[in-house]
Order: sequence, then C-alpha cells, then structure tokens
Amino acid sequence: MAVSALQLGELALHGAAFLCGVVCASALTVTQGEFGGRCILYGSVDKNGTALALSHFSNISLCYFVTAISILIAVYCFAVLLYGIYSCCMDERRWDHTWLTVNLAISAVILFFLLVSACILRVGMDTLCSSILQTKLVKSCQEAQHTQWFPQYNAARFYDNLYSAEVRINPGLGGSS
Repeated sequence: MAVSALQLGELALHGAAFLCGVVCASALTVTQGEFGGRCILYGSVDKNGTALALSHFSNISLCYFVTAISILIAVYCFAVLLYGIYSCCMDERRWDHTWLTVNLAISAVILFFLLVSACILRVGMDTLCSSILQTKLVKSCQEAQHTQWFPQYNAARFYDNLYSAEVRINPGLGGSS
C-alpha cells in the first residue's frame, strides 16, 4: 500500500479546496444574516447623520450563486477526497484514462465557475467599499465595521467576512480595499 507523492498532493489539494469552499460559503452567509438576509455586494451606502445606511441592496441571487458554487465545490472535493483516501487504503489503481478525463473536465468547469464567483465577489465588494468611502464617515472599508449602521445591522465583521470569502475563493484576487 504505497501512496505516491502525487496522490498525497492530490488529496491535499482536494482537502484544501473543500475547506476553502466551506469557509467562503459560511462567511458570505453570515454576512447576509448580519444584514437581514440581504445581499450587500454591489450595495450603495449613504450617510444617515453619523451612521451608515444601506440605500440599495443587490439581488439576492448574486450571493446565492457564490454560496451555491462554494458549497458544490466543497461537496465535490469532499467526495473526491473520500474516494482518494479509500483508493489509497485499498491500493486501487485510480490513474486510468477515463477517470483522468472526467476529473479534468469537472475541474475545468469548477475553475470557470470559481473565476465567475471570484469576480462577483471582488467587483461587488469594491462597489460597496467605494460607496462607503464616498460618505466620508470612515477612511477605510474595514473601519466601517466599527461604525454605527442604520437600521441597526450587526455589521461588526462584514468586511472581514467578505474579505475572507473573497480570498478563500481565489487567493490571487484578494485585495486591500
């Protein structure tokens, strides 16, 4: 039962992708919950005295799409991870041409949807942060977490959650808004 370095690398990558999918989906879902179940990506923010007020929310399907993609990727990677562990333990040969072709096709589709989700998160977060900064109540989007919001949203970690989701879905696109 010799496990090759390539098989261990594959298992590690699927495990990491599973964790990233779970973290991304949960971070975005928590942020939605903090804002009454609404999607704040691409949202507009206005001043309400000394508080920030969301004047426009995005269509909820944007957040649902990113969350669904993250969950589907996590489930797929978890299933492949379990199968990989089983194959390593049972000493099965998994590197046949059919398995490789199917796995490559699925990986290509996953990468496409990950790219779309990462772009939605990045541009949506940039739009929201630009709107927050235009109010001139805060100097950074991250600082807006510690500002009062109207109505009483629990925005204590919205930036951290969105940033975490963005970086987990595509580490190359993580920014510093």
